[in-house]
Amino acid sequence: MQSLIASRTKYIRFAESILGSLQDAEDVVQDCYIRLLERSGMVHPEAYMMRAVRNASLDVLRKKKPEALEEELVGHHPDTLDLARALEHKEQVRRLQLLMQCLSEKQRSIFFLRDIEGYALQEVEAITGLSNEAVRAHLSRARKQLRELFNKLA
Repeated sequence: MQSLIASRTKYIRFAESILGSLQDAEDVVQDCYIRLLERSGMVHPEAYMMRAVRNASLDVLRKKKPEALEEELVGHHPDTLDLARALEHKEQVRRLQLLMQCLSEKQRSIFFLRDIEGYALQEVEAITGLSNEAVRAHLSRARKQLRELFNKLA
């Protein structure tokens, strides 16, 4: 359970990648922790949390329209980087977040898990409940679509 609590920021980032709102992401993760505590004897609690966060985030999206993404510097403090690099990184994060919103829900989730969080394909399969072939197909399509969208902006 301690490792799940230590992974809180990872779950929040995952929810935020789907929702586009830090506050909503924190609420979703908190609700998922409560649901996890109500269950006992889980074999793979981390996979449960990732799936629960994903499903709860999608439920929130279905209930309301997605809000505009906030522009923030993820995981860096401006005082530790020079200003030019910080602004460049902030712009890259903002672009990626905006482009990810153009992906389908499955593609966005799979891309985030695999390419941003670094999960192995087998872990992504367990979290999403999709086959290896489906995960690979969604990931390939997501990467291709992001590349095409980025090239249009450049």
